[in-house]
Amino acid sequence: MVELLVVLALIGVLAGMTVPRLAGATAGRQLRQDARRLVLAARAAHDHAVGHQRLCRLMIDSARRQFALVEQDTDEQGEQTFVPLAFGLGRPQMLGRNSRFENVWVEPMPRAGFGGDDRGITFDELGQVDAAIITIGDGRRHWSLLTSPATGRIRLQEGVVDELPIDRVDLDHE
Repeated sequence: MVELLVVLALIGVLAGMTVPRLAGATAGRQLRQDARRLVLAARAAHDHAVGHQRLCRLMIDSARRQFALVEQDTDEQGEQTFVPLAFGLGRPQMLGRNSRFENVWVEPMPRAGFGGDDRGITFDELGQVDAAIITIGDGRRHWSLLTSPATGRIRLQEGVVDELPIDRVDLDHE
C-alpha cells in the first residue's frame, strides 16, 4: 500500500511539472497562429491591390486587438475613401486571448492624392508597400511582421525588430 502511495505521489509531482509547460506551449502556438494570420492578411492585401488596381490597407486596431483589410473606393460625391473588404481575410480578425500588438510602426510612402495612415499599411497597385514593423506578443514571446517598400516583400520574423533591414542590393559594389 505504501509503494502504491509513493508511485501516485511521483505521478502527481511529474504531472504538476508538465502542465505549466503544456500551457506555455499552447500560448506560444496561439501567438504564432496570430502572427501567421497577420502575414496572410498582409499578403492578401498586396495581392488584392495589384490584382484589382486599387490601394488596399491592412488596418491595425491596437486597442481592440484586431486587424482588417480595407480597399480604396469612390463614394457618391466622387471622394476617395476606404471601405472594408468582405472576403475571408478582409473581415476584422481578433488576436488570441493573450496576444496583443506591442509595436505598430508605419512609415507611409508619399502617394498622389492620399496621405499615409499610421494605423495601417498601404499596398498600392504597383506592388509597393509602406515600410512597417508590426510586433505582436504575449509578454514572453514576440513575432514581427516586416514590409519592404523597395521590393514589396512581406515577411515574418521571430522576436522584436527595432529597424527594418535594408533589402536593396548595390550592384555597383558587387
